[in-house]
Amino acid sequence: MKYKKDKEDSERKGKKQCCFILLLCFATIFIFNYVTPLISDDYNYAHLVDQAQNAGDLFRQEYQQYVTWTGRSVVHIILRFSFFLPEIIFKTANSLVFTLLAFLIMWNVKGRRRWSPVFLTMAVLGLWLGTVHPEQTLFWQTGACNYLWGTTIILTFMTVSRTIAEHFPGGPSKRRALPLFLSCLGMAVFGLVAGWCNENTSGGCLLFLIFLMAVCLLRTKKIPAPLIFGAVGNVIGLLFMVLAPGNRVRASYQTENYSGIMLYASRFQKISLTIWDEFPILIVLFLLTVVITVFQYRGAEKKAVWARLRGRLVFAVLFVLTAYALILTSEPQSRAMFGAGIFLIIAVLQGMRDNVADERAAEAVSGRQAPLSIGGAAVRAGYTFALAGLLAYFFFVYLDTGAMNIRIYRDIRERSEYIEEQKALENDDIVVARLHPDFNNRYTEAYDSELSEQPYYWTNVGYENYYGVKRITAIDYDEWASKYKTE
Repeated sequence: MKYKKDKEDSERKGKKQCCFILLLCFATIFIFNYVTPLISDDYNYAHLVDQAQNAGDLFRQEYQQYVTWTGRSVVHIILRFSFFLPEIIFKTANSLVFTLLAFLIMWNVKGRRRWSPVFLTMAVLGLWLGTVHPEQTLFWQTGACNYLWGTTIILTFMTVSRTIAEHFPGGPSKRRALPLFLSCLGMAVFGLVAGWCNENTSGGCLLFLIFLMAVCLLRTKKIPAPLIFGAVGNVIGLLFMVLAPGNRVRASYQTENYSGIMLYASRFQKISLTIWDEFPILIVLFLLTVVITVFQYRGAEKKAVWARLRGRLVFAVLFVLTAYALILTSEPQSRAMFGAGIFLIIAVLQGMRDNVADERAAEAVSGRQAPLSIGGAAVRAGYTFALAGLLAYFFFVYLDTGAMNIRIYRDIRERSEYIEEQKALENDDIVVARLHPDFNNRYTEAYDSELSEQPYYWTNVGYENYYGVKRITAIDYDEWASKYKTE
């Protein structure tokens, strides 16, 4: 009884700590979301949405884009509605989605305590410090809907599917026909949406479903019906996305220097270099967890080692396949590896959890006479030290980049106010200030999409359409302040 009470107390304490971490996670990301202005394509989408009279117009706009540019209809519908609603609603929702993704990463680490503040903290740090181009995938409104929201939808569907597979005992009871029907219908719709989010990440989701169905088939000789319906929906959604007429139109505008086998060799090289540029620390950490596991289970049968490695290897394989799936696209963007990076973060955390697990399991299967208590303590100490170091590093990075983003927000707000003032004076040829060059950091996309001195540069055109003026050009801030700024 005492053991049961202690376990319940520990779980309540862990739940409270996780709730606090989630609240802190939301608050920290919300501050960055709040000071992130419209950037790049945001102005074009906002201009189009301003012309819509109702929700039906938004769907008609999306259909037009489906046949002329891209098939990512689910995330772009979300994007259009994000501009249709008040700005604060999107910033709040985007922060909630980030927080949900961190929770889902923790939830997919198997073998941990039900509520694990340590792994939740590592998941949050992984998102802040380990994701691909956070300025494009987390904060930039267009990019966040495409990658953060799309990946969260996909991982939520994968988590539900995994839960169904893990709790499948050997076939549903006939007495549960109605709940089974509803669950099959729900999974089919959910799978359709998840398959229609992002080409390579949705493809990774389908591979995960195939793996789950294979495990169920080997374990029970049956496959859960909801899992089958979910997979069918996922395939249909993926086909709707990749077969969109707009994909062919978009591809026709892109040219490459090679053809045939050299074309794919060139893409393979670019993707490989991008993987190493974006994920070196995560890759090294993953390999380290594998080495530690092999050392812990030395002398054991290969089957026992595989059983311990299997959980993390599944997500590591998804990372590799999801990343290299971009070989099928022309000019693959590194930000498209966002979903692949999430799979790698899960693989790393799963490996860490396995490394710090009770070493008696390794001792039992390897036949060693003495437990590796010193080795286990060293692993725990090493990971604890690494976590403490990352927390300290993140604290200073957050303060520094946060201050920079606030200054960027101030500059762009001043720019916007000046444009509105000039419009009120019926000035149709407006010169604005470029951003201060000292505030650029990895959490803002503003500088890569900065205005040009050329009025018909693509970002300038977005501004001109959004504000409804004929011409906008930009010059250095000091020059602008001396010529145009009025106190």
